Amino acid sequence: MEYKFNKTNLLDNLRVLVPITSLNDALSILTSLSIEFTKKEVIFSSTNLSIFIQTKINFETTDKETIIVPAKKFIQIINKMPEEEIILSKINTHLKIKSGKCEFELPLFDSKEYPSKPNVDGNKVEFKEKNLKDSLIKVSFACSEEGTRLELTGVLFDFNKNKLTLVATDGRRLALTICTITSSIQDKYIIPQQSILYLLNIIPFKDTLISMTISKEFGLIKFQYENIEFITKLIDIEYPEYKTVIPKDVPNILKINTTNFCQAIDRADLMTTLNSVAVELKLEKDKITIFKATQGLGKEQEEIEVNYKGQEFRIGFNSKYLLDVLNNINEKEIELRFKDESSPCLIKVKNKYIYLLLPILLK
Repeated sequence: MEYKFNKTNLLDNLRVLVPITSLNDALSILTSLSIEFTKKEVIFSSTNLSIFIQTKINFETTDKETIIVPAKKFIQIINKMPEEEIILSKINTHLKIKSGKCEFELPLFDSKEYPSKPNVDGNKVEFKEKNLKDSLIKVSFACSEEGTRLELTGVLFDFNKNKLTLVATDGRRLALTICTITSSIQDKYIIPQQSILYLLNIIPFKDTLISMTISKEFGLIKFQYENIEFITKLIDIEYPEYKTVIPKDVPNILKINTTNFCQAIDRADLMTTLNSVAVELKLEKDKITIFKATQGLGKEQEEIEVNYKGQEFRIGFNSKYLLDVLNNINEKEIELRFKDESSPCLIKVKNKYIYLLLPILLK
């Protein structure tokens, strides 16, 4: 039986799947993707056992069969085919791929060995795709990249009925954003950062809805939108209490243009090294001076006009940690709150977003 596809449409679906399969070298079946033909659609699936992704295309055929193909090589071949029409046909234990006068053959794996899609049933909530993506972008970078505390390698989804708080921290900084939703859920779930990053790569900035279904019993969460299902395991460890670390007594308030501040920190970052990451901020009335000097490399200094009437002092921060937040805030102006040179800085945006950053003691 021959199956005919439009090359562009086929590639759009395959590109969603391949990043998952490319991470698996030890088990050959996991370097593959599943193509299941039903009477009304074709279903493409990939998994690395922690994440399962599935896409669908409307497709009428009289046959029902599943073929398992090497994922990376398959998409490379489709991408380089000369014509828009792609014809697939199964020949015993091989898949023939034809376009114009060009033909390839790939070996097939046993479909019985391919992992089945997990069943996810439970509490369900819906978001606008662009709102969810924007919120995840603002917090996911703050997750820990060290495996010593597994709970910190994910993003916390803290549901309190119609309010959802997303939190990420690595112990040196904390990012928090609040979303208004329609829900009756009162529970907490941790989604691995790796899964969040994959999800961010495939969901678009649209007003269309994306649904999230949570199966706490089986430790799974499913995101579903348009023709895509994305399923990932949850981190089953209690998340640390985050509300108590957010300071309330921060009397020194500085308001600054986000773009100007970001560009100035970026310039100072040119003078940092792996062993010298601290950038100095000198706070004075209505101005801030950014300074960085590294022995053997050079120094940089820049002054910016701001709105500041608080205590005058010097404070140091990891420039990369400042850039992480500044590059992901789409606001003209931000507010930085300080207690003193040894206490965390609190960055706030319209009571919907908080970034808490520990200082680095200056010499």
